Amino acid sequence: MAHPAALSLKAIQSLLDSDTTLLEYSLGDEKSWLWAVSDHSLNVYALPKRADIEVVSRHVYRLLSSPNQETGDSSVSRQAVAESEYIYESSKLSNLTLNPVADLLKRTKRLVIVSDGALQYIPFAALPPPGKPVHALPLVLSHEIVDLPSASILAELRKQADGRATPPKTVAILADPVFDLNDERLGAERRHSSLALSRVAGEPDEISQ
Repeated sequence: MAHPAALSLKAIQSLLDSDTTLLEYSLGDEKSWLWAVSDHSLNVYALPKRADIEVVSRHVYRLLSSPNQETGDSSVSRQAVAESEYIYESSKLSNLTLNPVADLLKRTKRLVIVSDGALQYIPFAALPPPGKPVHALPLVLSHEIVDLPSASILAELRKQADGRATPPKTVAILADPVFDLNDERLGAERRHSSLALSRVAGEPDEISQ
């Protein structure tokens, strides 16, 4: 089966270093496919059909994109249930999409992921490694993960990087972002303003059914 990327295999491999692996997905009605490309190899794996993968992907997406804004004991209980459900569903999705390359993940530091269908809404960095206990730490703690719409974008990024002057100094920025309007670091007035802005902006679009 031919690789779906517009670039040739040789061109793609020339963009990868020894610590980088490209994972490209193609979801199909009967079965899906995963291409794993390194700087010296190409492996193709059969995956479950689109419907099986996308139903779990939609579930994971909804759990990620619907934070609980309520307070109180009942809210804490529902949030705990949602977190437990996410742990289970994300582990299930990881096994569906990454299990064939489980050994490869142990030997590579950087993953370039080109998704398809509902997988495009999933941050692979938040998934646990395949085949691990459901409470395993997410991939982002052991890998650098780059999500791209196509392998062709990788060529453009490499081109821009090659033509960019090396900065004279290096700056490391460490941050602790706020993702919850109920974060205690936000004052009541700021929480109210943030909530108003989020309502004006509207809720994020859900994956089409």
